Amino acid sequence: MSDMNKPVILYFIRAEADLERIVSMSVPGKNYADQHFAYYGDISVIFEQGIKNTFQKYLLDSDGFKVLDVVTLFHVGKLYKAIKKIEAKNKVVRIIIELVLKILYKLIYIKQDKLANKLLKKIKPSFLITDNSEERENYFPHILRQVAKKKGVKVQVVTHGPAGGFHKDYYSYEPIKPQPYDQFNVGICSIYDIGFGMPNYTLTGDPSDSFPYVMYKNKLEYDEIIFLNERKYKIGFFMAAPFETCTNAWAIMEEIILDYAFCKDVAMVAKFHPRLYKFGEYPYLLKIDNLKLFGSELDRSRLVKWADIVVCSDHCSTLFEPMILGKKVVAVHTKKVRPFAKFKSPIHDCDPSMNSIHHSGEFNLDNLKAYTSDTSFIDTYCWGGLGKIDLGEKIIKELITNHD
Repeated sequence: MSDMNKPVILYFIRAEADLERIVSMSVPGKNYADQHFAYYGDISVIFEQGIKNTFQKYLLDSDGFKVLDVVTLFHVGKLYKAIKKIEAKNKVVRIIIELVLKILYKLIYIKQDKLANKLLKKIKPSFLITDNSEERENYFPHILRQVAKKKGVKVQVVTHGPAGGFHKDYYSYEPIKPQPYDQFNVGICSIYDIGFGMPNYTLTGDPSDSFPYVMYKNKLEYDEIIFLNERKYKIGFFMAAPFETCTNAWAIMEEIILDYAFCKDVAMVAKFHPRLYKFGEYPYLLKIDNLKLFGSELDRSRLVKWADIVVCSDHCSTLFEPMILGKKVVAVHTKKVRPFAKFKSPIHDCDPSMNSIHHSGEFNLDNLKAYTSDTSFIDTYCWGGLGKIDLGEKIIKELITNHD
């Protein structure tokens, strides 16, 4: 039941990353607004199939939040969702189902502007919050934002995280040109991030890495990793997505895994980037009995909570949560291609307790330090200079207050 005295916020979910940030805002946001959630994804237009992260779904469910599959606002979308659930063993039946689904999706796709209108008419939001997905024609997030703007709905765009400050200098071969979010409020995390100082960009910090929220997630006992927990060394690996300008350091992580394969006092868990996990094949890794592999179904907070040692690429924002929790954090120097080889991630000089390595031979279990920074680096690159406050609460409060 909607609270008539509260403003209405519509959170739009497209992928795993923006879901995490939306949840981190909606948990404190329930005290300030009537909140609604809608999904139309890239991998699948059905929430249960497009989002695999079981922990983030639990967080939504535990607060009584339900996610609307936007396509079901059309009758053809309801049919699409129903057929999508069918599991057929017969090859001919599967082919027919896939053909029908393609036709139904096409019917939905060509009427996305009407779908956006239906969604906004149903929810009647005061505010729309989306991720910073591309501004391109015939792309639903873009269409939704444009329709919302025409209807006078205030639009807040949340960026993907503080990693931009790690690789801004070598992000692209072309000069960096932030998205032209005309009349939209865009929240970024760091003064070093792309777009800082431009009109409509505000420094808010990354709500999913705010100190209170990280502590909140770490205390929750849902969906925890149970894998050789009694081992002396528990090592977690984050495989980040590669850029066209640098490697993702996974080769070095593989070497570390092979170095410690089958060691009786070592347990290892690797979480792959969703896109890379889907298309990769790792038969030799599956044979290692003290290694467990996960994809997008595992939330990063579960890996960080389980591990004593966390290994990340030096351009990836997954570094911050283990830093905040005082884990032993290892940043792998990514190899940059010319002409970007001279650039180095600032993570390596951020604190003497950051363990930086260039190659697997430098990874020594007994010489790693726990991260004990005064959080000045984290504050600059991740918290927007705001310190250990609840950034999700700040974003929602200011969004509402500034537009009263």
